[in-house]
Amino acid sequence: MEEGPTTQRHKKEAPDSVGFGVLVISTGVFAGRRRDSSGEMIAEMIRAAGHKVLSVRLVPDAPPEIRKGIEELADLPGVQVIVSTGGTGLSPSDLTVETVRPLFQKEITGFLPLFMLLSYEDVGAACMLSRTTAGILRGPKPVLLFALPGSPKACRLALEKLVLPEASHIIKHVEEI
Repeated sequence: MEEGPTTQRHKKEAPDSVGFGVLVISTGVFAGRRRDSSGEMIAEMIRAAGHKVLSVRLVPDAPPEIRKGIEELADLPGVQVIVSTGGTGLSPSDLTVETVRPLFQKEITGFLPLFMLLSYEDVGAACMLSRTTAGILRGPKPVLLFALPGSPKACRLALEKLVLPEASHIIKHVEEI
């Protein structure tokens, strides 16, 4: 199905480039036990798409630290979109989704089913082991948050198919007065 004329017009009116913050949520990476590959890849993909990466932060998988990292990124001048990676699985320490949902003014409820559909086509039923969410954060300025899994493959899929094609379009709508 092709985009309608209204969607095409909105995308033309959307900014060419938006400011991103990247938040890596991983206790192992934070402690230096593992190397970050998803955060680096996310930043490279954002830049390659013509957007600005204004900050990359690293926090352990702990709700107070996740909230603090999101709030610090959202407060930075120019940050319109935050992409987090990690903490979305099913283990007891995976707390990103539970931590970020209360921070939303509005949740983008279509993001999860679209991500799951694409993931299912890519990895099959194993996609149900990962969770994700997206929404507009509460605060003095609208900031879009995508909470992605820690897997580089999942991050690449979400960025290529969902985040980068629509981030400017979504920002256009949330910044309307």
